[in-house]
Amino acid sequence: MERVLKSLGLMVTAAVGLGGLAISAWNYAATQELAARRPFLERQMTLCFETSRLAAQLATSPDAAVRSQAGARFEELYWGELAIVEDAPVEQAMVAFRRTWTAGEDASALRAPALRIAHSCRELVLSSWGIDLGPLPALRP
Repeated sequence: MERVLKSLGLMVTAAVGLGGLAISAWNYAATQELAARRPFLERQMTLCFETSRLAAQLATSPDAAVRSQAGARFEELYWGELAIVEDAPVEQAMVAFRRTWTAGEDASALRAPALRIAHSCRELVLSSWGIDLGPLPALRP
């Protein structure tokens, strides 16, 4: 009986040790995956923030020079960098904003589309980083 208990104890000890090793290996792999994705996620976040800022400037700035600069950079992001990191909702918001902007609408008509870009980017960034802040209440007109 004593021999059986010793054997059982050794098996439990080995199982616990192997389980610890497996958990350590899994944690290491998860950490390495995040480290590999981090540069992409950081660039995605930076471009989303920049795009949102530019759309807001186009929608709100009374300064023609600011709007001109913002418009030029917005076009660069639209046709290039942002397309690398965006998802479908961000793309749809960008297309809707650009359509309104290039139609020559009054700047106030760009406010709702600019907000759609910001909210779409928010959802993309939060989702990419695995953060759940819940939906935003619809407070803005």
